[in-house]
Amino acid sequence: MIVLGSILLLATAAPELVPPTLQFQPEVAYPEEALKRGTEGTVELDLVIDEIGEVQTASVVSGVSPELDRVAAEAASRFRFTPAMEDGVPIAVTVPFSYHFRLPQAPGVEVVETSTTVVDLGVGTGHDTAVVEGIDPALSVVVTAKRPPRSASDWTFSFGVTHAAPAAGGSAAELLREAPGVYISQHSGQGKGHQIFLRGFDAVHGQDVAISAGGIPVNEVSNIHGQGYADLHFLIPEAVSRMRVVEGAYDPRVGDFAVAGSIDFDLGLTRRGLLGRTSVGQYGLVRGLAAWGPEDEPDETFVVAEYAKGDGFGPSRAWNRSSVIGQSLVALGAGIELRLLGSTYAGRFDSPGILRRDDFEAGVVDFFDTYSADQRGASTRHQALVELRYDRGSNEARLSTYFVSRALRLRQNFTGFLLDERGDLTEQLHDATTFGGRGHYAKTLFDSRLRVEIGAAWRADRIEQSQSRLHATDGTAYQVDIDNELEVTDVGFYADFNLVLAKGLQLRAGARAEALSYLIDQKLAFTPRREALGFHIAPKATLDWQALEDVRLFLSYGNGFRSPQAVSLGQGERSPLTLVHSGELGGRYDLGRLLRATLTGFVTYVEEDLIFDHARSTNVFAGPTLRGGLQALLQTAPFEFLHATLAATWAQGTKPDTGDALAFVPPLVLRFDIEAHDHLTDIDGVPLGVFGTFTANYLAPRPLPFSDTADGFFVAQLAVGAEYDRFALSLEIENLFDAQYNDAEFVYASNFAPGTSDSRVPARHFAAGRPFTAQVTLTVNY
Repeated sequence: MIVLGSILLLATAAPELVPPTLQFQPEVAYPEEALKRGTEGTVELDLVIDEIGEVQTASVVSGVSPELDRVAAEAASRFRFTPAMEDGVPIAVTVPFSYHFRLPQAPGVEVVETSTTVVDLGVGTGHDTAVVEGIDPALSVVVTAKRPPRSASDWTFSFGVTHAAPAAGGSAAELLREAPGVYISQHSGQGKGHQIFLRGFDAVHGQDVAISAGGIPVNEVSNIHGQGYADLHFLIPEAVSRMRVVEGAYDPRVGDFAVAGSIDFDLGLTRRGLLGRTSVGQYGLVRGLAAWGPEDEPDETFVVAEYAKGDGFGPSRAWNRSSVIGQSLVALGAGIELRLLGSTYAGRFDSPGILRRDDFEAGVVDFFDTYSADQRGASTRHQALVELRYDRGSNEARLSTYFVSRALRLRQNFTGFLLDERGDLTEQLHDATTFGGRGHYAKTLFDSRLRVEIGAAWRADRIEQSQSRLHATDGTAYQVDIDNELEVTDVGFYADFNLVLAKGLQLRAGARAEALSYLIDQKLAFTPRREALGFHIAPKATLDWQALEDVRLFLSYGNGFRSPQAVSLGQGERSPLTLVHSGELGGRYDLGRLLRATLTGFVTYVEEDLIFDHARSTNVFAGPTLRGGLQALLQTAPFEFLHATLAATWAQGTKPDTGDALAFVPPLVLRFDIEAHDHLTDIDGVPLGVFGTFTANYLAPRPLPFSDTADGFFVAQLAVGAEYDRFALSLEIENLFDAQYNDAEFVYASNFAPGTSDSRVPARHFAAGRPFTAQVTLTVNY
């Protein structure tokens, strides 16, 4: 949540009048009682400033709640000004002042900048009111805090422009690792969407996690390479100011794909001015970044450009990408703001594919080898958004519309020559155009005991997709498996409220109604054209109890859904949605900087689960599935320069009808982070600082198909550096201890030796994880 104190400057048309200038404004903390209630709004004050610049009275003209009104008036009464002057003589004036108390809405946090203030010259002068354009930037202040969590597992992570760059040329997808229980891997090349594991779900490339960035959804409906495919390579990590992770299906603002949870990225450049950054490292790694954030503008106004490339740590792993993101926040007055966002991205990558484990153990292939040099991919994403924001008193509204143009091409071979003697190399093409938007209106009622929000989201996708089988010798197509044109329309409505039931006890509840329409033109089918429609109402509720001063308990239930691949639907299908029931019981213990602890138990039931088969590049139905587990998070900052976090998630996934364990679900995910940043000394009056981060990840052995088990592994990262004046120099290392690990493992039948007899016996396959990789980064801030 953000409190922005802002003064609208006034003055007279007469040049002899000089308005008062704010010299001191105290810091303001969001009142605890208002935080617990979820109260927000604008407190409007009249300040009487005397001839020496002191505030004689601070009167509330339009209030929000007793606690917010009191805090605003007390803070304003301590302001100090240079006095207003008329013909060189100090005079007393009355100045309107507004405090905007805000709780950040998913997915973003908003900041209001104002440009004028009216000064009433009636005090001690008898003159009329006059207005002068302009504002002193020093008259604005930002105070941040967090909105009360949606559930025990509602996490918000704030990011500045970190001193070190992402290791190994990583994208903003690496930020996902910050969330408890999240692990990501990237087999098949540095440019393909990451495989995401969360809360007992193998979300593949995004089918079980709803992801948005800057208010635009990232998941792609009916992508040929996996439902909900989410590619985050377009997102530049330095442009991300905040990430919100809600695990479970408890937020009515989020619809499709929010099965294991949802992740929202807010965009902003927290380091103002000009920023230049260059990284060079092993395996031909080069990354350059340029960013600009006007110093007198909010963090949400910026431009960032990135280019990165690498040769890869083995054959068929070269990659490159370029991306530009620009955003502007413009204050239109009367509580209205306009946000404009645009970005463009292009990338290409080679892919080594996978290897048979028995071939590696027999010495047929090396650990970082490949069977085929003809596996690769390319992707583009171009998007734009326009958003209007309104915040006045107890009323808040948002309305946005966006456009996305997306293309993906993938060549891959997971089975060699098993299916056809000409080779099983496939080429997938996916081209999509998306129009959409969202909006909501919220109001605080009954002395801030009730906050009501209603909203809607809409999205229309037009998709062309195909899959062809290619000759292993020359890459020409010998068979077309898929040739589709799809139109998918998704319209959702939701209502949500936050009700204070008693002191320390709140109920957050709501529901979401979703309708999805499909027009399917499957050109290779006997009956090419089909239509389908799905509709679902999903209730959500969380009971929030402040049991003790330092202990907070949560009980949550959420009903959610996941949309299907369009081509899996039959004519006239009426229930195409996979339904999800999610429950959670958790508590938070908060001793401030010394210790913050969270313990959560969760369970999720999926009525008809969808599993992606990598060998056949298709989704298959797996029947009902059940996941349950425990999650713990410990945070401590015993010193101002030191912060440490330990996160652990234990999860079990089973098929209730058979009792079999779910494949690919890691039973234990551990992450440990320690970060330090301290002032070392001064050189010629300029401070010299040092910084460092150490991160360790452990993924326990996880079940594979056919009663096999994947290897567990431990991987660590390190970043150390120093900053002096406007410069920072750092060293980043991925896989610090050079562990040999499998980034992905599968079990299925394959044959990578053409001309030999096929074996239909399932075998272990793996994609090699990254070895020790070091890079050096120079950052310059102007």
